[in-house]
Amino acid sequence: MAAHSDVSAKPTPAKVQLGHGLPSETVFRHSPGQATMSVMTKPRTIVPLAAASVGIPLLLASCVAPPRSSDSTELFPESQKEVEQTLRELFQAAEHKDFPLVESMHLYGPKFSKFEARGAARLDAETTRKAERAGIEPLESFRVTFEDLKVDVFGETAIATFLMPYEAKASGQTHQSKVKATLVWVQTDSGWKIAHEHFSAMPASQ
Repeated sequence: MAAHSDVSAKPTPAKVQLGHGLPSETVFRHSPGQATMSVMTKPRTIVPLAAASVGIPLLLASCVAPPRSSDSTELFPESQKEVEQTLRELFQAAEHKDFPLVESMHLYGPKFSKFEARGAARLDAETTRKAERAGIEPLESFRVTFEDLKVDVFGETAIATFLMPYEAKASGQTHQSKVKATLVWVQTDSGWKIAHEHFSAMPASQ
C-alpha cells in the first residue's frame, strides 16, 4: 500500500539564517497539486557595540554636566584685587629687603621660569632666587612701583601686565629706569604665587 500524505496539513514555518546576520523565514505554501516555497527576509537594525559604548557616555554627560561659564570672558574681580594686593606686598617686601617674604610669593620649583630685560637666557628658580638677592641686597635704597596695571584672571591662573618704574641707589648714586613687566600667577592654598616673570626694556625714546 502506498503511503498517504495529507497535503492539507498546515506546515510549520522553518527559520534559517542567511548571510550578513539577516534572519529569514522559509514558508511552504500549498496550492492544489503543487507546493511552492518562498523566502521572506526580515531586516534587523543592528547598533555597533563601539558606537553604543561611545554614544551612551556622551549622552549621559550632556544630561548631567552643569553649564560652565567661559574663563575667557569672566572678569573675576575679587581675584583681580587679590593679585593686585599681592603685587603691592611683593614690592614692599623687596624695598625692605625681606627676602624670605619675597621668595614665599614665588612658586619656585621645576615649573618656574623668568626672562630678564637683559640677556637671552631663561632663568630657573634657583638662579632667579640668587639673582634677586644679589641685585637688591647691596643697594642703599630701592623703590619700585607699577603703572597701567592690567590683571586678567583665568580661573586659578592670572596674568598681570604693567609698567614698572624703579629707583635704585648704590655708592651714593641714584639710578632710575622703567621696564615692561608680565607676571604669571597661580592660585594655591596659601595665596597667589608667581610662576613666570618676564621683563622687557622700554624703547629708547621713552
